[in-house]
Formats: sequence, C-alpha cells, structure tokens
Amino acid sequence: MPSSMTGFGRGAGRDPDGEWRVEAQSVNGRFLEVTVRLPWPAPALGEAVRREAAASLARGRVEVRVAPPSGWGRRGELHVDKGLALKYYRALKELQAALGLAGEIEPDILLQLPEVFVLEQSAVDADRLPDGLRAALSGALGELVGMRRREGERLAAEMLHRIETVEQVIDGVAQEAQGWAAAAAERLRRRLAEEAVAGEPRRLAEEVALWAQRGDITEELTRLGAHAAAMRSLLEGSEPLGRQLEFLLQESGREVNTLGAKAPDAFRAVVAVKAELEKLREQAANLE
Repeated sequence: MPSSMTGFGRGAGRDPDGEWRVEAQSVNGRFLEVTVRLPWPAPALGEAVRREAAASLARGRVEVRVAPPSGWGRRGELHVDKGLALKYYRALKELQAALGLAGEIEPDILLQLPEVFVLEQSAVDADRLPDGLRAALSGALGELVGMRRREGERLAAEMLHRIETVEQVIDGVAQEAQGWAAAAAERLRRRLAEEAVAGEPRRLAEEVALWAQRGDITEELTRLGAHAAAMRSLLEGSEPLGRQLEFLLQESGREVNTLGAKAPDAFRAVVAVKAELEKLREQAANLE
C-alpha cells in the first residue's frame, strides 16, 4: 500500500557524550525537501542527517530537529578573526566620528558582531553520525515512516472505493449508450423528415452517419476504464505513486469533459464521475 506524506516521529539514543533526541515531521510537498535543524552550525553533520532521511522517504517536506547532549556542539577550537574585528572597529570609529558620538568602543560590542569568533567543530563531529544520534534518528524516522504508511493505507482504501464507483458509472454509461444512440438517431430522422429531406435517402444516411461518428463515446469510455484500472493497480502496489496518480486523474478529467460534450444524455453520469475524480485528486495530493 502507498504512504501518506503526513507524519511525525520521535527518537532518542545514548552514547558516551550523553543523550541525543530527534524529532522528524513531514507534510505534503511536490518533491522531497529535507530541512535539518541544529542548535549550532554544523553543515557536514546536517548533510549526513539529510542523507539518512532522504534514504527513507521519496516525497514531502520533511523537518528533522536534532537536540544533542549538553555541550556537545561546543566542542572544538575557538578562532578569533582579528582582521575582521579590526575592520569592524575601524568602521565603528568612522561611524562614531560621522555622527559626532563620544565614548569608547567596548569589546563586548565586537563580541556581538558576526563571524568575529568562530567555533570549528572537530572532524569527527562533522563527518560522521555519532552512535547516539544515529539511534535517535533511526527511531524518529521509523515512527515517521510507520505513521505515513498507516495513513496511506487508509487513504488508499477510500480511493479504491471511489475508483470502484467510477468504474460502475462507466459501465452503466456503456450499457445505456446504445439506447441513447438509437433514440437520438430516431430524433434526427424525424427532424430531417420535417425539413423535407425524407425523399433524399442518401443525405439522410449521411446525416445519421455523421451524427453517429460525432456522438460515439466508445473511445472515451475505454480510456476512462483504462485510467481507472491503472490507478487501482498503483494503489494496490507499494511504490511511490503520487505524481503518477495526479497525471492519470488529469487525463481522466479530460476524457470526462469530452464524454459530456459528445453525450448530453450522460449528464448525470458525468457529474457523478467528476465529483469522484475531484475527491480522488484531493486524496492523491496527500500520497507519496
């Protein structure tokens, strides 16, 4: 069964540094977009977490929040960019002179300026997932994927029921279409007779044949049936299918519109199928 794109998971893990905690949540998204939230800058570590999440998911907007052991992110070497600090100091002095301000520039002002002090994480911190973080991330992603699957199963069951309704309506239209064609042909014959072409059998035959060609809905019914069967097959499988479903629903909508234009007698059936397709479209937007 397919998976939903909505879910939440939480995990925890311990290692010699202490306890790691991870929360992962996801919502609908056209593509896979993973955002990692850390309490301190660690681009390589964030990328490692992002790769782990992307290996478990195919679609959706995912946010992973990492809470490390106290003090873990502050390990490493502290560097002072003296050249940048001097540039800041000179710029502040110029600003002070331009504004006519008195007083000294205190060191605590420089402390607040960006990139003057840089804490470089150790290579181990940046390049690999600590054991505690790996365990916490695995737990959070496992819960997230499980919730998405359960929600996907519920959605798939409801969608299969709606597809069955569409198939039943299509079958009903196919059975009634012959009767509609015969009745419409008879109406056409009567109209042509009233227009004094009854004595022209060839023209009468041509008009009836032209109407039959324009009003033939066999192709539309066949395509609608094929689209419904393809959607059923996707929903009964286990691969990501959201975008394929969206395409099939779009094509089904076009066929229904053509069907309605060709067969006015199918008005109620067209309305019923459109209503089901709209519901299916809303549900498909939630599937991975």
